[in-house]
Amino acid sequence: MVIIGQVIGLLIGLVFSLHADKLLSLWIGGAIGNLLGFIVGIIWYFKSQKKNDIPYFTISFFAIGAILLPIMAFSLLSDGLEFKSLKEKNKNDKCF
Repeated sequence: MVIIGQVIGLLIGLVFSLHADKLLSLWIGGAIGNLLGFIVGIIWYFKSQKKNDIPYFTISFFAIGAILLPIMAFSLLSDGLEFKSLKEKNKNDKCF
C-alpha cells in the first residue's frame, strides 16, 4: 500500500509542481504519499483476518518514519515557495 501511495504522491508532486525543482517536487509528493499509504496499509493490516505477528516496535518505527518524511517535505515545500517568490520578485532585475 505504501508503494501505491508513493506512486500517487509522485504523480501529484510532478503534476502540481510543488517545488521549483522537479526532483524535489517528486520527493515531496512521494513523502506525502508515503504517509497516506502507511495509514491505509495499517488500517488494512488491523482489519485483516490473517494477521502476521509483526512486533509493535516495528510498526512504531515505520510510523515514526512515515510521519517524519512529510514534515521534512513541508519544510522543503516552504523553501520552494520562498524561492519561487524571490524568482518572480527579481524577474526584471538584470545581473549582467
